[in-house]
Amino acid sequence: MKRVIVFLIFLVVWEGSARADFLAGVDAFKSGDYATALREFKPLAEQGDVKSQWALATMYRFGRGAPINYAISLEWYRKSASQNFSESQFELARMHELGLGTPKDTAKAEKWFRVAVIQGHLKAMNGLAFMWAQNNQNLDEAEKLSRITIEKEPNNSSWLSTFGWVLHKKGDHTSAVKILERAVSLSPENRKILSHLAIALLDAGDIYKSARTIEAARTLSLPANRSDILQDYRVQKSIDATTSIGGGLGSACITFDPPLKRGTRVQYDDYVNVKPALSDLVVVARNGEICIDGLSFGEEYEITLLPGLPSGD
Repeated sequence: MKRVIVFLIFLVVWEGSARADFLAGVDAFKSGDYATALREFKPLAEQGDVKSQWALATMYRFGRGAPINYAISLEWYRKSASQNFSESQFELARMHELGLGTPKDTAKAEKWFRVAVIQGHLKAMNGLAFMWAQNNQNLDEAEKLSRITIEKEPNNSSWLSTFGWVLHKKGDHTSAVKILERAVSLSPENRKILSHLAIALLDAGDIYKSARTIEAARTLSLPANRSDILQDYRVQKSIDATTSIGGGLGSACITFDPPLKRGTRVQYDDYVNVKPALSDLVVVARNGEICIDGLSFGEEYEITLLPGLPSGD
């Protein structure tokens, strides 16, 4: 629902100078007649109208008026982005980052994030800062971008969450906790923010509060449109693991009861945090367990399973 609302906001902003056909598409979209909206936007998009190209890309991406088709969505975002439309540049970066309609490519994602950032696009600043933080890259520059976003919109929980996560990645866990707690106060039912706060609390030494935060994330009701994917999930606060030899690799496997069902749509590395961090780890579901391959022999690691771990398809 949030994406649809954002979509409508952009359409309303453009109404004043849009052509009649575009307005007809806007009206159709607002009324829920997505098929008509698609028919109105498509010829305008083919004529090179950047806003219609963005609208068409978004409809194909989220299945409004046509089945979801990431390849088509990617192409329309690319056409619009090439005409310097910052919203499409941001969305194109996200497509490359997430691997939607194209293999994951953080270099291409960074390229398009940067192009949109030059135009002052706050979501692109936030997206680039978060991607860098996730990959432990350019953390000083990530902090600068995050500070710009919260200076512009100090009560935006998404911006605050990213800022807190960047500070955490830089090792300032106490400051990270303060920022993330503020983000949670603004969006108390956001699992992603709660999971980041739980990890920051754990690293700040507050194990009890971290566990309570994890429990708060676990008890949140699932959005209706995700109930088919996350029917149940498991959470552990943390474990210490030493490597065992298997297949020439160092690995640690976490056992579940009942055994974990492998989900073909699940990126398990999104739910596992390993310390100390290693760049070449592989996280997979295998034989009812989650296994982390690529660990060094004889070393000790702390492995944290984040809230929201799916049980499988």
